[in-house]
Amino acid sequence: QAAPPTQRARTSFGTGEHGQLATRRLPAVLMDRVEAVDSGILHLARGKVKKDITICEGYPIAVSSSARDETLGQFLLAQRVIRPDMHLKAIRAAAESGRRLGGVLVELGAINQVQLAAALSAQVRFKIVRSLRWPDGNWSFEPRKDITPSASETVDIVALILRGLKGSLRLSPLPSHLVGITDTPLRLNARGRQLQPAWEAVFGHQLSAPFEVAQRNPHAGSLRISDLLKRGFSRSGVYGLVDALWHSDAVTLLEEKAGTQPELQAAEGLSVAELSADSHRRKTENPDGVPLWEMLFADANDAADEFSGPQRTGAAPLLSLIHI
Repeated sequence: QAAPPTQRARTSFGTGEHGQLATRRLPAVLMDRVEAVDSGILHLARGKVKKDITICEGYPIAVSSSARDETLGQFLLAQRVIRPDMHLKAIRAAAESGRRLGGVLVELGAINQVQLAAALSAQVRFKIVRSLRWPDGNWSFEPRKDITPSASETVDIVALILRGLKGSLRLSPLPSHLVGITDTPLRLNARGRQLQPAWEAVFGHQLSAPFEVAQRNPHAGSLRISDLLKRGFSRSGVYGLVDALWHSDAVTLLEEKAGTQPELQAAEGLSVAELSADSHRRKTENPDGVPLWEMLFADANDAADEFSGPQRTGAAPLLSLIHI
């Protein structure tokens, strides 16, 4: 009897066309598309929120979302790049003319083209990161041959996934899926080994050696989170890396006895507001790291700083104003 599509996707990368996010998480689904060099539309649905990620040769080039606080107008309002009165005026003008809001805002002088391009790029990354930890919902992939590369910058989806998961992980309390595998033997699978340069760039090279030793000599002993912590590796680094690998289907959980594999359930992690409020502590703990909020919005903020027009009313970060 054939396995359901979600189960096939868990063992053969890129073969699944639809499934549940509770059983195949969005980072893994996105990684599938990269490995298969797919082009098409990835449809996501969770409750009333629906998102369509346009993918060209494995990499996202655009994202549409039904979430109100992910619209361009709300995005720019939260960045305080435009005033509420200008936002309302632009909405009315766009509705009357059938044009896009971004073009209308440029025409009205509320923003310039540099700001618009930067905001659209940051907005794509933001919409994806906000969905990485969805614990439930549905996904389906619609292959398309008519999608061509975008003139805008392509999203580095692998780096975005790894940094997005790292920056949004909640360690207190520890998520149940990490509690469940703290003493479970782990091993990198083919995807984990292929992604090693990418996850080393995000989580550091220190954890590479234990994984490589376990990979070269499986009989030397199993690699467990609890053992890594006893060896002095940082709690945030160990749990952060394993969490990212687990969400991306890049690590194998080895069963020591039949039927001992824990039932794991993803957690949503930190909200965007919590990320902003937590920024000082995280910067103190890891001063050399690239905070998630900077990765998402640095280009939008830089572009806004270049514009000295009257609509710029402050520099409050978007992450302190928009909630997941």
